[in-house]
Amino acid sequence: MKTKITHILLTLLIIVGLLNLRNSTSVVDSQFVRASFSVARTVGLAPGDTVNCPTYLIPLSIRSARCADLPVTATPSRTPAPSQTPVTVTVSPTEHAHDPTVTPLPDGELQVWEVWHAPGAHLLPDGMMSNVHEHGHEPPDWVNEFSLANFGHPLIYGGDEKSGEMEVTHKHQAYGGFDFSFSPNGCRVDGYLRYHASSTPADRSVSLHSFEIYVRDCAGNISFNQGVYWTGDPSNPAQRMCRADEVTNGRDQYIIAGRCINDTAISEQWYTHFINWDFSLTLLNATTYFEYGEHLLDPMNPDTWQLTGRDELSLRVEITSLPNPRVTLPRNYNYPRDAWWCAQHLPTIGTRRYTGRTLPFPYWQITGAVASPDACPAGFLPQYNASTMPPLYADGPGGNTIPRIFFDGAGVVEVPN
Repeated sequence: MKTKITHILLTLLIIVGLLNLRNSTSVVDSQFVRASFSVARTVGLAPGDTVNCPTYLIPLSIRSARCADLPVTATPSRTPAPSQTPVTVTVSPTEHAHDPTVTPLPDGELQVWEVWHAPGAHLLPDGMMSNVHEHGHEPPDWVNEFSLANFGHPLIYGGDEKSGEMEVTHKHQAYGGFDFSFSPNGCRVDGYLRYHASSTPADRSVSLHSFEIYVRDCAGNISFNQGVYWTGDPSNPAQRMCRADEVTNGRDQYIIAGRCINDTAISEQWYTHFINWDFSLTLLNATTYFEYGEHLLDPMNPDTWQLTGRDELSLRVEITSLPNPRVTLPRNYNYPRDAWWCAQHLPTIGTRRYTGRTLPFPYWQITGAVASPDACPAGFLPQYNASTMPPLYADGPGGNTIPRIFFDGAGVVEVPN
């Protein structure tokens, strides 16, 4: 009898423990952030002191914290998946465990700062807590599936396409994304643009920012490009200016025009350029005021920023594919279609003549067709463009403009966002 009671008590304790564990890991509301994929955070502190941070649920009320001491757990490294052509999958990633062209990530491999999350705060690579921020729209399933099938991971922030380590360590909050659709000539095009931009001195003070774009055309083919886009030279007044000075002082084709204190415009304008894309990103409700020469001051220090009191939670966009009849450039790239090809990651900055002036301008080296996304030479990034993708440009069939995109986080996000 005594043994039976003991067994019953032990069973009850196990059940209570499981219920507590379930409650502690499954309840999610607006007070918390949950990463889209399993995460594990390993942070180095003092020499010989390596700890793992708590997982997945981060209260928004926390503004600054370091990891608690926990047992050390090794984190496996990512292994790119070889693939001869882009693979679009329609089933869950776990069902591809035995597919030789796909190497799914083991649970716990992605870091919280690498994946999309709802508005909130989380740990950064240095072990400090971020401010509350958002990353725009969650990537659609077909985007994550394409990335997983061809690169071995879903869409992440700060991959090989990043402009530098500062994007990951100090400018994480500027990663954003949105989905879009157009119908040129009756062919529905769905897309997702993952961009890096924010209306702060930290981001206005550099020329190159990373991006990824995924476009699925009406034939079901997916085009994919990645790298860094050019936003002009921060020291050139034809490429960095107040919004009001766009007209009075003249400007280059590719710029950042910020909101100055005396401007009536409350937005910040980014005109950006890559080999086969131009993106116009109007950051509505800019969070900080622009100042000439701010890149020479202390742009990475938020204490020096002049805040506007706005939250940058809406966006106006124009997406232009190149080449097209509306854009004249010194070079149109003859990149392959229906095959993988490679583009130089960081361009060579040369010059071009524009409106009678010699101005800084980027040039990329590209390769011909390669066998797979793993076949690019060092310093180059894989690209893929389907011949079935229709062109997107102003006044073209189907248009290229999204007048207003709204993001979640009103009353919650902080600067930088």
